[in-house]
Amino acid sequence: MVYFGLYDPREYPGVHQKVLGLLRAAEAAGFQTRVWNEPFSKMAGLKRLSNAIDTAPETHVILRSLGFANLFIIPALLRARRRGQRVTVEVAAPNQIAINEIWTSRQSLWRRARAVTAFYVSGPWSLWPAHRIIQYAPESWWFRIGTAAKTVEVGNGIDVAAIEARRKAPPWPATALRLIAVATVSRWHGYDRLLRAIKAFSERPQPAFNLHLVIAGEGPELDSLRSLSASLGLDDRVVFAGTVTGAPLRDLYEQSHLAISSLALHRIGLSSASVLKAREYCAVGIPFIASGRDPDFPSPLEFRFVVSASEETADVVAALEAFAAHAHQIDRAAMRQYAIDHLDWRHKAAAFGVGA
Repeated sequence: MVYFGLYDPREYPGVHQKVLGLLRAAEAAGFQTRVWNEPFSKMAGLKRLSNAIDTAPETHVILRSLGFANLFIIPALLRARRRGQRVTVEVAAPNQIAINEIWTSRQSLWRRARAVTAFYVSGPWSLWPAHRIIQYAPESWWFRIGTAAKTVEVGNGIDVAAIEARRKAPPWPATALRLIAVATVSRWHGYDRLLRAIKAFSERPQPAFNLHLVIAGEGPELDSLRSLSASLGLDDRVVFAGTVTGAPLRDLYEQSHLAISSLALHRIGLSSASVLKAREYCAVGIPFIASGRDPDFPSPLEFRFVVSASEETADVVAALEAFAAHAHQIDRAAMRQYAIDHLDWRHKAAAFGVGA
């Protein structure tokens, strides 16, 4: 089994760890595996990717969807099928969601129109060569034309064994509720909503505790978050730690009471999604706040605090208070076991043809 992707593991470490987790599950099932990746470098990268697919000797070929650029890989995928290889395309985010995100971005009108047009021109037919298409959220009707029968919608997977559980947690009750948010910071994470909730909570007369937030990660929305934090007067409550991995990230988890998953999926048109970071939080054993439905986290769960798919801050404040009231009921060992039983790639890899 070989996994092909045009991404930079240093820029997207979460994506790369997910890929490695899938391949480790395939190895456990008896497959020999490898990963081929490089940063997206326009047509030159697409040509090298096509050549790599053409020379791949593996029986199972997995491609991480390239969005509208899938159109340029169709010939290589068709040749792989003719050689008898099983072709799977993993669509990390629905094409319609990618279009929404592009159209509402800060790019010029010309760049937005060009990219959106390219997505529609690539159409659903760029996925037709695949034997199977993996989706983690529902796709729009247009991109399901001719693909519905071969599409499998699953929850994201993680390699639980590769994620270290936190060995301790800060005591609660305490004078400060310590929050952590880990992400490549984008508008759909909704951390601006969180900052406004922290401001609203701090303005209450005699709040029961203080709030402190660490945002670990870089990303396109980081500068606007820094500006918002300053304008709200939260610089003494919010720390921007940059990208943190390994032991320093484990230490941050062990110093934090509560984690923050995505709070604004609605901004890109998602009401249901399987957010990768929420799965990491579960494996680490840190409760978290999230918005939207998730196929692997049916409500109610005592460690997942759900807020509305909206711009409201009141329900974020309510989620913080709900954690404060029920923290004593949360068992981080049980969270870890939940991840093992429901989120591990061992339960997800069959969708990619492992065992097929």
